[in-house]
Amino acid sequence: MENIKGIEELTKQLSGFEEDITVSIGAELGRIGRTVNMDELAYIPFNDDVRNYVEAIRLDGDNNPVLDTSFQDVHEKELLSCIADNEIDHWNLVGLLELLKDIEK
Repeated sequence: MENIKGIEELTKQLSGFEEDITVSIGAELGRIGRTVNMDELAYIPFNDDVRNYVEAIRLDGDNNPVLDTSFQDVHEKELLSCIADNEIDHWNLVGLLELLKDIEK
């Protein structure tokens, strides 16, 4: 018999994934111990319309991943906000984590 999940359960799972991947990305940034410039990565895993404005990723004072950007009105943006604004998709979040794992301290 098929196990069909409802919208509420799928939404909960997706939210859990977003929290887990953000924590994992934060842990990698903690391991690295410094700001990572996007030009250190093999590719920039953000959507085409924002890719050129994302300059670096680092931890803020609360150990949350934030992006340094060159948008006119926003110079710092939380990674969770990028997810909410559809500026990075879930597969590219996994890609970002993989790319960060390849960065040396």
